Amino acid sequence: MKRTLPLAGLFLAALASPASGQTGENTWGAMPPLPGTVYNSIPNGSSLVASDEDTLYMAASNTRKLHKYRISTGLWTDWNLMPELPGEIDTKSAMTHRPGTPFLYLSVMGVYPMRKLIEYDTRDESFTSTDYPNSYPTLPVMAATAHKVYTIIGGLWEYQCSSSSWKNTSATDSPNFSKGATLAYPGSGNFLYATVVSPTNFYRYAIADAPDAFA
Repeated sequence: MKRTLPLAGLFLAALASPASGQTGENTWGAMPPLPGTVYNSIPNGSSLVASDEDTLYMAASNTRKLHKYRISTGLWTDWNLMPELPGEIDTKSAMTHRPGTPFLYLSVMGVYPMRKLIEYDTRDESFTSTDYPNSYPTLPVMAATAHKVYTIIGGLWEYQCSSSSWKNTSATDSPNFSKGATLAYPGSGNFLYATVVSPTNFYRYAIADAPDAFA
C-alpha cells in the first residue's frame, strides 16, 4: 500500500541562518539545530543521506518519521507533516539512496523480530513497504545501485526494485559479515565494496547483471 503526504499546506520551519561563523575553507560552521524530536535519539543511532544536491534526509532511532533538510534554504521541514512509517527506526536500521532516482530505502522494525524495507519517494513524501525474506537484516548495512538494493542478512542479499523480489547472492567466497561491517556502491560500475572484521578486511563484490560488461 502506498501512503502519500498531501503537498497542500506543507510549510518549512524557519530556524537559524546556515553555517554561522564559517570563515573559509577547512572550517566548521554551526548549521540550523536538529528538530527537538530527533536530538535525544542521535546517541542511539541515526543515518543521514542526500537524495539530491539540495536535500538531506535523516533517520533517527526510536522514531517513526524521517527528517528533511533543504540546503538552499537552511530549513528543516516541519516534522509533524512528514508521513508516519509502518515501523520504528532503531539501532539496526540503515538507509541509502538509489543513484539517479528519487528513491530512498530504509529498514524499520515490523512485528518482532521481522523487519520491513521501505521504498520512500522523495517527490511526494510517499512510501511503500515490503517484508524481508524469511528473516531480517543482521547488520545496519545497506547500499544501492540504480536498480538494486543490497543488505546483509547473514550473507549478502539483493533486492530487485523493478520486481520487488529478493535474492540470496549465495557467493561461495563471501566474507564473514559481522558487527562493524560496511557496504558501499560508488554510484556507477560493476562493484560493491565492503569492509569486514576478518583477516582480509576489504572486499569488493562483482554484481551480477552489472550495468557494464564485467572486466
